[in-house]
Amino acid sequence: MKHFLVVVHASKIQNYLAFAIQNLAQQEGSHVWLTIDSTSKPIKPHKWSKLELFVTKKNSIFRKDALDEMEINQIIKENKNVQWRNKSDTNKVDWVVLEDSTITISKYDEMTKNGFVALQFSNHHVIQQALKKSTLSITYLFKSSSELGWNLHFKEVAVEKGLKNNCDKILWNFSVFLPSILFQKFNIEQSKGIFIEKKNRISTKIAILCNQFNLLLLIIKRKIRAKQYNWKIAFEKEEKLIFLKQPPKSYWADPFFIERDGQKVVFFEELDEHNKGRLVAATLNDHFEIIEKKIIIEEEFHLSFPNIFIENQQLFMIPESQASNKVIVYQCDVFPFQWSLKQIILDNIRLIDIVWTKQADTNWVFANKIQDFEYDNNERLNLYSTMDLISGNWKSHPQNPIVCSKESARNSGKIINDNGKLIRVGQNGKITYGSNLVFNEIEILSSTAYKEKSVKTTDPKRPFYGQHTWNEAFDEYMVTDYLFKE
Repeated sequence: MKHFLVVVHASKIQNYLAFAIQNLAQQEGSHVWLTIDSTSKPIKPHKWSKLELFVTKKNSIFRKDALDEMEINQIIKENKNVQWRNKSDTNKVDWVVLEDSTITISKYDEMTKNGFVALQFSNHHVIQQALKKSTLSITYLFKSSSELGWNLHFKEVAVEKGLKNNCDKILWNFSVFLPSILFQKFNIEQSKGIFIEKKNRISTKIAILCNQFNLLLLIIKRKIRAKQYNWKIAFEKEEKLIFLKQPPKSYWADPFFIERDGQKVVFFEELDEHNKGRLVAATLNDHFEIIEKKIIIEEEFHLSFPNIFIENQQLFMIPESQASNKVIVYQCDVFPFQWSLKQIILDNIRLIDIVWTKQADTNWVFANKIQDFEYDNNERLNLYSTMDLISGNWKSHPQNPIVCSKESARNSGKIINDNGKLIRVGQNGKITYGSNLVFNEIEILSSTAYKEKSVKTTDPKRPFYGQHTWNEAFDEYMVTDYLFKE
């Protein structure tokens, strides 16, 4: 059991810090204690201009403002392992987490085994970080009771459109990565004191105005160049491409293939007339012509990414069903068109593009987790495991998120076994969703560690605008999808 003491300024705290407390509390084997220190100061919200609020609303990536406030008692009510620390309690905690690194910490020296951690921030510092054009740095400060200065540890995330989005992203991601940093061994980059790249207030204001102007131009360009784009399914072998015959302006994506009982079948997502995803199966002949096509699973919520696999000779599917706030396993009753719900294996969680694999006796699923404060997540890949696919107790990997990169984190198909090497296919979403494919070799996959490296990238063939799914088919063909402009 790991114990954390979070020092806050009042009984009402800002959203990003509230999420940090909840995130720590939800880790297996953790307990969070809380105490109020009135000398601690919350980060001061920036007064955004009407233009910045307008362009951020048009490009918003967050459901909640990181600096809005909520009551701590609500967090305690929803999390059994979060409670106030009594003044008479002398038991030590593993780490003290500070809302404000400038407070006097000597009063907490006797309470901590390892030391202190805090986000390096001020209102000015966060804005300077958010103005960077390459990556955003989230700086964690670590200090033991015997050290005079602070040590620095960095996490980097991709820059978003909109200055306010980036400011919120720095704060939200402090909370996202905090548990993995505290639960894992980390390398701390040594520094004599705290270094902040200082810019005067005038130059910062000029940079803010330039950022707003550039974002407004981007919105105008998007309106002028607005075109209809749709995904089309193809079979690919070296330089040869064979597209399925599908209706004009139809949306078919996320293809998975299986050959069973003498039938070649491709499963994919199809958008209905209301742009809601449903799952479809199509049987093919040897010439890639559709023999029969049927809707196999349709729910009140959006479905996509029909990841099919065989376990104990039974055919299962775990599609993306994040709109239902659940992860659902379907089983095939009569191949290929009759399917039924087998089990809800994870509840109160939003996972996208779920990929299953089994290594030894362990079931693993890779997926991007959408947090309550955000609309989408293409940047952080999470990993979960269990011994029993259907009734097992799924455990979150201690390194989660195991990958943080818009260039590869979101899944693009099944895990490929390449002569004993496991390859996870990801999609590059750094510039736009589903731009191209990235192949990542899994070097370490265990209950305590995960490591992968990028070994290859592919770009969509002309005249296509994107490619975001890649699965094995038959006769050395791969099934994929390409983005068309119509």
